[in-house]
Amino acid sequence: IDFKLYFIAHKRGVERKKPVEESDADSYRDEEKCTEAEELEDDGESEFLSLHGVKEVAEDMVQLVMGELFPQRFYDYILQRNQRIDSDGWETAAFASGLSKKEIVSVREKLNGAEVNKKFYDNIRVAEERGVRGSPTLYINGAEYSGRLEIKDVSREFCRNHRGYEKCR
Repeated sequence: IDFKLYFIAHKRGVERKKPVEESDADSYRDEEKCTEAEELEDDGESEFLSLHGVKEVAEDMVQLVMGELFPQRFYDYILQRNQRIDSDGWETAAFASGLSKKEIVSVREKLNGAEVNKKFYDNIRVAEERGVRGSPTLYINGAEYSGRLEIKDVSREFCRNHRGYEKCR
């Protein structure tokens, strides 16, 4: 299963791509409202800005690193983290998802490395190129899924495209 997570944020001082088509005008107006909200959450120092502020950017980076280092535990981490998303304790969710203390230290070290900002920015650029404007945006077999985001509907669409997958039988 090819799962890609795109983050909705932008780099401070880099102008965002504006919509070209008239049909994107509403989306751009919504984006302007998001920019106003970002300014309320801006600490004035972070390299990246996001609708929900620096805490959201920090969690996005944790998810980026977790997905890279421990893809087999990534979904468990997301489920654990979403139970207490307002807390600052991503480590608690990582531990509950099966990571050892040593593995959590490796995530923390990677988060403090210079490479994470570049990878985060690359992710944002790809999302922008694909036209991802909201979260969640789901792609199945490379095509954007536009149905309801209910588990049975997404599962049905996924299985329609992956009949050989054991859980789709």
